[in-house]
Amino acid sequence: FTSTYFSRRVHHLIVAVPCKVGPGCEFGATSGNTGRVDTQGVEIVPAIYPGHGLRLSGSVTILDETHVSPTPNIRPVRVPKYSASSTAEYNHRALLRPRDDLTLALIYVFVGDRDDITTTGTIANHDAYHRIDLAFSYSTGMNWREVHDLALVAKIQNLLDRHYSEAFGFPSPPVNFVAGVKLEF
Repeated sequence: FTSTYFSRRVHHLIVAVPCKVGPGCEFGATSGNTGRVDTQGVEIVPAIYPGHGLRLSGSVTILDETHVSPTPNIRPVRVPKYSASSTAEYNHRALLRPRDDLTLALIYVFVGDRDDITTTGTIANHDAYHRIDLAFSYSTGMNWREVHDLALVAKIQNLLDRHYSEAFGFPSPPVNFVAGVKLEF
């Protein structure tokens, strides 16, 4: 278990500032100087190891952000006040071979409400979202010439096919699968 308090003051932070789409503002935002941004918060990270290769962990972050800007629409965006994640991970060594390693992980991600720039160039509240991913890794533990290890990795992202977006105008991908081979030299 760890807990961290943090505080940061940034002068002249450059952020995206909404503007009406048109000449000089092709994307609905331009850059602007916030003046001063103070951010403080706490992050709590619990973890337990109940045994038999099982590990349960997570994190919760709570932010308090204030800013002193020349105008009210110049402010940091996409900064959630609350965010969290948790992982249930199972690890098994020597499953098929003496030096192999299998890891399965169920991952939960939460990102809270946050201000964001809309596709029309205004600032609005962007709703919170939840996402669950599933990850797999199998390391063979075998050496072959210059290759010291070969691992198969795979991940199912957005397992429950949630409809959300991290930024206005960019919807989340549907449930998707990525896989690969990792070689260690």
